[in-house]
Amino acid sequence: MGSAADTSLKRAMVVTVTPNSAIDVWTTTKQVKSGTKLRCSPPQFDAGGGGVNVSRVLHRLGVGTIALFTAGGSVGDEVAARLEQEGVPSERLNVAGQSRQSLHVLEEDSGELFRFVMPGPELTGAEGQALLDRLRDIARDGTMIVGSGSLPPGLGENYWARVAKLAKEANCPFLLDSAHAVKGALSCGLFLLRQNLDELCAFTGADLAWPGEVAEWSREQIERGACEIVVVTRGADGALLVTKDERVRLTPPKVAIRSAVGAGDSFMAGLCLGLSRGEPAREALRLAVATAAATMITSATELCRKADVDRLLGQLGATELL
Repeated sequence: MGSAADTSLKRAMVVTVTPNSAIDVWTTTKQVKSGTKLRCSPPQFDAGGGGVNVSRVLHRLGVGTIALFTAGGSVGDEVAARLEQEGVPSERLNVAGQSRQSLHVLEEDSGELFRFVMPGPELTGAEGQALLDRLRDIARDGTMIVGSGSLPPGLGENYWARVAKLAKEANCPFLLDSAHAVKGALSCGLFLLRQNLDELCAFTGADLAWPGEVAEWSREQIERGACEIVVVTRGADGALLVTKDERVRLTPPKVAIRSAVGAGDSFMAGLCLGLSRGEPAREALRLAVATAAATMITSATELCRKADVDRLLGQLGATELL
């Protein structure tokens, strides 16, 4: 590794882990229907995958970060090139398979967004281990580790648990934002778990009522030592944060939504921003909600702008105690 990369690692407060990076492709068409060619607008391409997007937002907000990701083939080359163009500190772990593309198609007539998400290449055990080994090299006492996004085929249901164990050994807080392999990660212990309500209900197998039953489930995880903070989001209904000391809910500001692509990853970045500053969890929640809203007012697969985050933060009401 060259000296520039070493400098980035020394400055990194947040290391994001993306086992399933992607190129996000955005286009529009008049109407989505079968049996005919759908003429589309010129596509827009951005580096994507959960942790990659979290690092992209953190970089925009001035937080030291490095995006650690797997990538293969020409699509993987494009992911790396796009991150370099943005100036996001990153490190690629090469894999044999071709990285995925995710297609986002806006239907102009209805305003509906269609999102086609590919599974990604199947990773070997050695490729998954190489990612963990590099994370172990990077992790320093107190560095925030964020696992975000889907797991590609081949890594198994214990992969996030392996990251959680590594983080604990390195004395690093581990924050998880994924719909995959959550149970094992909780069994190892997390600093923070973030889910949207649909993901949480699918994971638990229960139709948890918002916000009461969701708060109760979250409290149970904290009491049994599975994590210290649970954050659950529900779109326009806002976000719920539970710690051992409090349960708070915050409603997002009313904005003209142009695209929700990347909003969840932006939310996670906002949480990291606040927590990395040492702010109370409820203040980190405010930053998260403002950052997600700032992404939703941008078009296509664009992410937030710092000026919008600052402006929307001032428009938020008070957190509501539950």
